[in-house]
Amino acid sequence: MLAYIGALPLSLLKYHATSEWRAYRARRGERMSFSRPMRQLRIALRIVPRLAVLVVGLNICMAGCSNGSRVTPGYVNPGAWEFARGVMAKGPLLVRVAGTPYAAPRQVIDARIEHSMQQALTWYANPRFSTDPASAVGGSFFVSLIFNTGYVGASQCALQSDAGGTPQSQGAIQLSAAFCDGEELLATAAGSLPQSTGVDDPAFALLLGEVTRSLFLSPPLHPWPRGIGIGL
Repeated sequence: MLAYIGALPLSLLKYHATSEWRAYRARRGERMSFSRPMRQLRIALRIVPRLAVLVVGLNICMAGCSNGSRVTPGYVNPGAWEFARGVMAKGPLLVRVAGTPYAAPRQVIDARIEHSMQQALTWYANPRFSTDPASAVGGSFFVSLIFNTGYVGASQCALQSDAGGTPQSQGAIQLSAAFCDGEELLATAAGSLPQSTGVDDPAFALLLGEVTRSLFLSPPLHPWPRGIGIGL
């Protein structure tokens, strides 16, 4: 009897410890069953943006590499971007367009040019371009785009608006670009597209974007890796 009484607290203690252990395991299991999906969700949230970047990069490469687009940066004055940024801090930088890449209304082409150039300057918060001289600011600073006459070079800033060419077969494009201060050349770039489907073709936007980036950054500081998409 005394032995039973003496053993009772021990058995109760064992029962209590076992119950607590079971309860602990149950609680831990609940936490684990809850935390595992959460860990998986956190991992997914880290992976998905990287996959999205990869997909976008592949799409860009497919759009650019498949049609053989090429962009060649030329001379870039070290102060070219600072000049452009100073203008855009006040308002749109003028874009003078000569020639036409497509048989589409001029306002449609101009709108695509302005949008693509603005989208290209990803490192600047408020890039602004305008093909309308009445809306642009900047005095003697402007960007010159000449379509379908081949590379123009140092004389481009002095050329008139009728210097460009007409739409080519299969939507082929030759683009000569310059950033100018009056007749003084600050930067040059050239690009080509062997074929395209029209103003809304993503390859046309990529061509305009890469040419724009080439005008305002020298090649060693270029934000896009060469050899991917439409670079050389």
